[in-house]
Amino acid sequence: MFDWLSSSAAQMTLLFASWSFLTGGLWKLFNGVEKVASAERRQRASEWLQNLDVQRPLNQLADGFVQAFDSVFGHQHFSARCFWLSCVASYLWTTVLTLLWFALRPDVWNDVDAGLRPRYVTIVVVVLVASTAVLNVLPDFISLLKTRYVIGVMRRCSSRAAIAILAADAIGCALLGWFGFLLGMLLLTGDIREAFHGATELLLMAITFTHGLDGYAIETPGAGVWFYSTFMASVWVWLYAASSLILRVAPSVGGFWKWVWSWVDVRNQPFMSLGVVSIFIITVLYVIAAPFVLFA
Repeated sequence: MFDWLSSSAAQMTLLFASWSFLTGGLWKLFNGVEKVASAERRQRASEWLQNLDVQRPLNQLADGFVQAFDSVFGHQHFSARCFWLSCVASYLWTTVLTLLWFALRPDVWNDVDAGLRPRYVTIVVVVLVASTAVLNVLPDFISLLKTRYVIGVMRRCSSRAAIAILAADAIGCALLGWFGFLLGMLLLTGDIREAFHGATELLLMAITFTHGLDGYAIETPGAGVWFYSTFMASVWVWLYAASSLILRVAPSVGGFWKWVWSWVDVRNQPFMSLGVVSIFIITVLYVIAAPFVLFA
């Protein structure tokens, strides 16, 4: 079994599993928005995507995302419901990244000691569940609320200011990822100075993503899995913005993009249309990445 897991077929299987979890989560998310959004919100989103409302495009985009966010997570952000949904999203996102990590690191399976092989998958699952609880549950929830606040601010600012705000949002995600490492190291060492240095080392390791964590003759998914999890809300914003842009310009561009427009129901299901285009974007990125995964 371990020999097969290091093969190209296994890499593609893991890559497909990662894509399935991610696109399935996006489908569930946008479908949830579509179901709970009011008729007025759907109409406003539909009109904007059809270019019937051309005033303040950036502000309309931000307003649409805020409506989508509140439809899913509720207006009371400091609530058990919002926190629970954030936890679910954290575990979904770290699962996607873990599958992607194994797709990028097929050599890991061959390096596991023979005596540990029967228990290796169990060890990875335990590490994933426990580490996500410590490193991501709180930082990801803070990141989610941060992104909601940032997009709310964007409704009242200029385009230049919005770009600066989105850049600051990305930096904030990185800092929250480091904060998660700091919490984990503080629980592990009990010393703030040692925890600070350990968290900084993990941050440097996390940026490369493919770096694993060594110990006890095994290597588990690296710090990048938990670091990039803090970007999940921002990724939703970027996908929302990109899919909105595609749907708005598709009718005028024609060709393939007009076919994309005809394939979705912007008039009656604007949020699901955004979800379909978001999944299309993710799929294109995975198709482009597949050769690099196989031949890296």
